[in-house]
Amino acid sequence: MHPGFTFLIPVLNAERHMERCLGSIRSQRYPQQRVEIIVLDGGCTDRTCEIARSFGAVVHRNPKRLAEYGLQLGMKKAGGDLVVIFAADNELASPDWLETAKAPFVKDDRCAAAWGVLKSGPDDPPLNRYFELIQNDPMTHFMNKNIEYYLKDAETVREKGRYLFRVR
Repeated sequence: MHPGFTFLIPVLNAERHMERCLGSIRSQRYPQQRVEIIVLDGGCTDRTCEIARSFGAVVHRNPKRLAEYGLQLGMKKAGGDLVVIFAADNELASPDWLETAKAPFVKDDRCAAAWGVLKSGPDDPPLNRYFELIQNDPMTHFMNKNIEYYLKDAETVREKGRYLFRVR
């Protein structure tokens, strides 16, 4: 089974990152006809959108320019079974990332979300290496005061290096 994936990528002048980002998506060992890329343009004045289109991405204007608003627009346009929220300076860590990402959804149709391991690259700044170390960004880590409440009654399953949390 190959569920369709939609990547949502909000951008603003991300030209220097686009080829690596989109190349990592297009180099997946996954049926590319099942991979949709939607780029949400927050008013780029560089070659970001041109590069995106060269990788088969569909570009939609994001008039409010904020990433969150772009993601709302993208969700309305997404045609995939699963949506990946992605940043232009991200890239997939391996060519089998989509195969790995689909696994919890195929195994359990109640699965609603998955979170991947954060990895920094050799060109990343020290802050990104810190995010890798704590496996989160500090704002989310310290602002999410409800995580203990949500997980207190959750069933936790460790499977093949992954953790599954079943939350009611």
